Amino acid sequence: MAVAHKGSISMGMVLIPIGLYKTTVDNDIHFNQLEKESKARIKYKKYCSHCGKEVAAKDIIKGYEYEKDKYVVMTDDELERIKTKKDKTIHILQFAKMSEVNMIYYEKDYYAIPETGAEKAYELLRQALLVEKKVAIAKTVMGTNEKLLVLYILLQVGQVMLAQANQRNDSVLGLLR
Repeated sequence: MAVAHKGSISMGMVLIPIGLYKTTVDNDIHFNQLEKESKARIKYKKYCSHCGKEVAAKDIIKGYEYEKDKYVVMTDDELERIKTKKDKTIHILQFAKMSEVNMIYYEKDYYAIPETGAEKAYELLRQALLVEKKVAIAKTVMGTNEKLLVLYILLQVGQVMLAQANQRNDSVLGLLR
């Protein structure tokens, strides 16, 4: 199982390195388009909308359309600098009762698994959540988006902590009832 996010849970001066692993697998059937006679897969070519010529991958750049047909061009280095400014640490903001969290704002579940050497600190947090019957509200950056997480224990899963990520950053308003 591949890690979806690597980071550390931060509680004050304590850092617990973890990996977030998806709890589900896509088992949907996916079809490809094929040419009727040869049964060969249909391919799409990238072309310039201005002159119509085919464009190679090395000649494609990224741009944000701020007005019809007007773009701000971004280099890969500029995009990387924007990404690296965001913190991948999972910062615990507060603790709450599960009943205080409106789960309608959340869409993806992950197993929160400790990295080697972090098992004791992870278990201490897991036990504290279990004994106090609380969840941890946290934030982190996944990909390029800031996400709100709920870290919780589900007894049916056993010794593992779960993390549930919110749908969109603007869903945060009204999270706690």
